[in-house]
Amino acid sequence: MKKVFPWWAKENTKKDMLPSLIEGKRVILRAKQIEDLENDYTWRVDEELARLDATRPLQMSFQEYKTYMQKEIVSDDPYSYKYAIVLKDGTHIGNCMLYDLSFRQKHCELGVLIGNKMYWNKGYGTEVVSLLLQKGFASNEINTMYLHTLDWNVRAQKSFLKAGFKKKSQVRRNGFLFVKMEACKEYEHS
Repeated sequence: MKKVFPWWAKENTKKDMLPSLIEGKRVILRAKQIEDLENDYTWRVDEELARLDATRPLQMSFQEYKTYMQKEIVSDDPYSYKYAIVLKDGTHIGNCMLYDLSFRQKHCELGVLIGNKMYWNKGYGTEVVSLLLQKGFASNEINTMYLHTLDWNVRAQKSFLKAGFKKKSQVRRNGFLFVKMEACKEYEHS
């Protein structure tokens, strides 16, 4: 494959572009761990959180979920970085990730979930997104990050705009209308 598609090796080799631990003012992004699965499951079965993600609540048992996710946590996906969002005191409040990484096109998609509702509307999501933009763009492997949020989720859109994203277009998928937002190095929020 490398001889036919010279970019193949580069495209399929994960770069150590982001550290496994990113520290902000109030949060720490750390690599996902098995211990996170209980909170993850609680958030995945929550109807309100599922609605915000344009999906349905998870229907499998915790044990089935744990078995499935343990494999995912230990596998090294060359196209994503998955983080738990924890407060300085160690409280796990959510998750975030960069995924669908393309080192050839220098872009990726960003996802964030503040699953613990006690921490909504307090700026944690904005801080997390700002940290991912800062670290991702500092790597020189990413020039553009994008995300999709439901068109009616104005709270999320305000947070993303504050972190440095700009609205680009509307996208319809599976009967839902999303706003595609994008952040690029040239108009990165500092």
